[in-house]
Amino acid sequence: MELCRIQLAEDHGMERIGEPILGGVPFARGQLSPSTAVRLRDPESGEVIPLQTKVLGHWKDSSVRWLRLGFHADLGPRQQRTLILETEPEATPKPVPGSPREQEVPADVPAIEWNDFQLQPLPDTLGWRVRVGLDDWLSHQVQFEDATGQPRRIEPPQDWSCPESGPLFGTLQGSAPVKNAEGRVVAILRVRLTAFRNNRQVRCELGIHNPRRASHPGGLWDLGDPGSVYFKALTIRVTHPTGQTASLRPASDLTPFEADARASLEIYQDSSGGHRWNSSNHQDADGQVIPRFQGYRVTLDGQVLQQSLRATPVAAITGATASVRATLAHFWQNFPSSLGCLGNTLEVGFFPRECASPYELQGGERKTQTAWFQYGNTPDALNHVHTPTPLRVPADHYAETGAFPWFSGQRPAGALERLIDLGIASKSSFFKKREVIDEYGWRNFGDLYADHETLYQAPGDPLYLSHYNNQYDAIYGFARQFALTGDVRWHELMDDLARHVADIDIYHTEEDRAEYNGGLFWHTDHYLDAHTATHRTYSRHNSTSSIPGQTGGGPAAEHCYTTGLLYHHWLTGSPDSRAAVLELAHWIRNNHEGTGGLLEQLLKIKKQDLPRLRRLLRKDSSGVHQYPFTRGTGNYLNTLLDASLVEPEADWLAQAERVIQATISPEDSIEQRHLLDAETGWSYLILLASLTRYLWVKVERQETRDPCYQYTLTALHRYWQWMAQHEHPFLEKADTLEYPNHTWVAQDIRKAMLMFQAAAFDPRHRDLYRERGDHWLDYVVTTLRESPERMFTRTQVILLQNYGPHEYEHPIPPEATRLPPGHALPPSPPATIHGIAKVLIQIGIRLALSLLTFRLSRERQWLSCRQER
Repeated sequence: MELCRIQLAEDHGMERIGEPILGGVPFARGQLSPSTAVRLRDPESGEVIPLQTKVLGHWKDSSVRWLRLGFHADLGPRQQRTLILETEPEATPKPVPGSPREQEVPADVPAIEWNDFQLQPLPDTLGWRVRVGLDDWLSHQVQFEDATGQPRRIEPPQDWSCPESGPLFGTLQGSAPVKNAEGRVVAILRVRLTAFRNNRQVRCELGIHNPRRASHPGGLWDLGDPGSVYFKALTIRVTHPTGQTASLRPASDLTPFEADARASLEIYQDSSGGHRWNSSNHQDADGQVIPRFQGYRVTLDGQVLQQSLRATPVAAITGATASVRATLAHFWQNFPSSLGCLGNTLEVGFFPRECASPYELQGGERKTQTAWFQYGNTPDALNHVHTPTPLRVPADHYAETGAFPWFSGQRPAGALERLIDLGIASKSSFFKKREVIDEYGWRNFGDLYADHETLYQAPGDPLYLSHYNNQYDAIYGFARQFALTGDVRWHELMDDLARHVADIDIYHTEEDRAEYNGGLFWHTDHYLDAHTATHRTYSRHNSTSSIPGQTGGGPAAEHCYTTGLLYHHWLTGSPDSRAAVLELAHWIRNNHEGTGGLLEQLLKIKKQDLPRLRRLLRKDSSGVHQYPFTRGTGNYLNTLLDASLVEPEADWLAQAERVIQATISPEDSIEQRHLLDAETGWSYLILLASLTRYLWVKVERQETRDPCYQYTLTALHRYWQWMAQHEHPFLEKADTLEYPNHTWVAQDIRKAMLMFQAAAFDPRHRDLYRERGDHWLDYVVTTLRESPERMFTRTQVILLQNYGPHEYEHPIPPEATRLPPGHALPPSPPATIHGIAKVLIQIGIRLALSLLTFRLSRERQWLSCRQER
């Protein structure tokens, strides 16, 4: 039985032989059992293509929701291929011979071994050796040099594991500490090796992580912080015992340089090679720009052979009985980078020593890069690394399987779509914007230039350096557009940004305060330059802030976006994006609920519970709810829903329902929410969108008779109707706005899309909601079409994030739209005495739990983390 069609397209005019293709495919609930064998077939030749699969997600009934496919494909220049994924015709799948076996090298250390390929970890350091057939063993060692250039020993990993093995590829992963001369751990290195049998290639993902906290005095996060780690080099060296010839090709369309394997033949990329290569984006803690020259240089024994702009190199050493070649993905984009042959050694410079100054890895920061190795004498074998072919399926398949909420397989060529397409096909596309501030280099590549922050700069002033940090979930918007259009440019933007966010924008430490650990940093402070704060918002060089009365801070719940990371995991199989979803989920839960300490709970009583009591005593019924009616709660709820899809066996969904019932009620006095006060109330739209997504998730789970579903649906009915009657475009009251620009017009699309969603869940008022939605959407599109601000990153991302409900025509199941008995009773605000009792009970619970789990060491740690902001 045919399940779906897989589409491959070679868009770069090159020959691809055995390119590894990895990507996720969605399935409808009940369509595919985890025990059902599938195969991949070429309908033209009838060839069955070897396939390896892994389940990435399940539906509630345990059927497959997303399946990662892995296979090899040959593609000629500009060739397009369509393959068919189908169930195996045999009742019982046959075992595939040649699957890798976990070998003990030494005891308790797994390895990957096929009959003609072996990969084994080295016993005394972070490294491994590879052998193809009867060729020589090739040893690979990770090497680290401290800030003075002294090599530091890397402890051998104690956690080598084999998370996946199969007939086509197997994976090993492990982590190892790097210690300084005093024996203190200064960094953690982690490696993930994926060996591909058919083309004799190994993908090596190597990451360096500083697990320490930053000191961030005053809530400022500039370079030079005491929590930073400095180092001079991080490389992988491949020793070839019988190497004879070295070669280096700077790009696939250039002639390679060749030399004796004992010579020193190297390419070094010092900067991006762009016209802004020496941008202040690349300054160190002292404000000095680090790159020294534009582009790259090829040298032989120190003599420059070639200098040009942007390299995508491959280097190789060939010997009598073995050959190895290597490349580094995003070589010029993640500069500085190097690749070369140095005395029978092939060296990949993830962080090369040629850089003008030591590298600074901030507290809680990490960086992961990917090298590829190929064993054999096939010059073009690694062409695919710099322009990988993504797996595509038809948009109708995404729609039919319910892969995305509010997703229609048809994308009209309308005005909204033309606005969105400016992001990939205009002089101000996301790709072109990278060049404006040179958003390249190992720390910056993948992020978006926040050009909207330049709106109020005077003509001729130097443009602000500003980073976007995935506000409003650009990753998710890119993923949806890729699924809808199949345009690989959306996939490229999604992949680059997801990798950046998972490494750089998340605060990977457990040593700071709980409300910061594992959190997502805000974008650069509004209408200010980032200076030396990199991607961490607040700089000591700014004496003011966009937030009145504040000049510093840290990760906060109002900036937390995980849905794009979830879909990146599903579309690519990335384990790092999956881990990022859960890391952010734990952080935002700790941010809202705390970790149980006494002092922590006393602070929450002061900041949260006592203000609620004061509101209730003023007869303001909004104080009855524990959580504020803002985007912070909306992001919390949305993240809990994402985590429930990653870990359905955990209590994430139950926690989401507890949050809902402590945030909204069918009996709310909406007027007392003051939602029409745009500056303070606008973000309720994000919360309502998250609540509506909760309804969608419950419909998927077929739990529409559930009390919390009924409670939420009833409450949303009231808010949707209130919106239809009272909401208006933000700029109709421009005099109430601090910055009355066209970002507010883009934000109005949230109102339109909520109306289209309301029409689906409340068919009795469908016509009213559709009319309001059409009216607001037309206003947004008409206004932005004539606005120069339509090109700004924030405007574009808001449109991308909210795209879809206006085109969705599939009806919600009738049972999911029925309200419970008694819903028509006139609402009444909760009694003040009842609300006061709820708050007092909450205070009692906080105190009781914190006293029961009291530990003096935890209280000291809590105080220590707050001695500096």
